[in-house]
Amino acid sequence: MRLLLAVILAAVGGFAAQFWQLGQLSDELAQQRCNVTTLSADIDCRDKVITRLQDERRQLQRAELELRRSLTEAGQSVQRHEQRIQGLLSENQSLRHWANSALPDAVSRLHQRPAFHSAADYLRWLSEDNKLPDTGKPSENSR
Repeated sequence: MRLLLAVILAAVGGFAAQFWQLGQLSDELAQQRCNVTTLSADIDCRDKVITRLQDERRQLQRAELELRRSLTEAGQSVQRHEQRIQGLLSENQSLRHWANSALPDAVSRLHQRPAFHSAADYLRWLSEDNKLPDTGKPSENSR
């Protein structure tokens, strides 16, 4: 009888240990399901970011192509303009003489400025008294 009682107690103890282990495994399974859900959400978020970045890259490529096309058109326009000017200068001697003559001093001074090492240097130069002659008065070149 004692042996039967010991076997029954051992069986009940074994069942209790198995039941406790089953509870532990159930908790671990719930934690792993939560981890899978979190990782799935992270993957979905990553995929959305990748899709958005790919869309932005395609937009940037289209914008770059448009800018390159505009630059090519502008270059062609400048080239046509230069060719027209050269043609006019070749045809017209008075225009050629005018184009080769020196600019008045006042206009030449507009194109002259010192080298600037910083924005502050440029602002200081702008605030200095670099006035042009009064346009109402005849310049030295027009006399």
